[in-house]
Amino acid sequence: MSPNADKRPALLLSLVPVIFLMGLLIFNIILFKDDATGGPNQLALLASGALAAVIGIFVLKRPYDEIENRIVKSISMAIQATLILLVVGCLIGTWILSGVVPSMIYYGLQLIHPAVILPVSALVCAI
Repeated sequence: MSPNADKRPALLLSLVPVIFLMGLLIFNIILFKDDATGGPNQLALLASGALAAVIGIFVLKRPYDEIENRIVKSISMAIQATLILLVVGCLIGTWILSGVVPSMIYYGLQLIHPAVILPVSALVCAI
């Protein structure tokens, strides 16, 4: 760790990448309208991360190796949840393609009145 490891950045300096990201996302929405959900948002996230790294290296005087190690640690913590979401998405997609979800909706509406299907579904899922 560097000698500055215990020194924390000021709140305003910490908010610079967040404000930069929000500005880029707003710019993407204004510029690309409905197409803003694709590539432009990923570029905004990368640019914001790069700005945070530049602030860490040049303003806070942290070594690049420390920043890189913390990035890898953060990604390795988040990858487990990402893989779970990916598997659940694949399962739901398979169910939709094979007709399981439409069948569940059809038979559910046959068994339960449509006015109470949402509360009953929430109750069944809570059990």
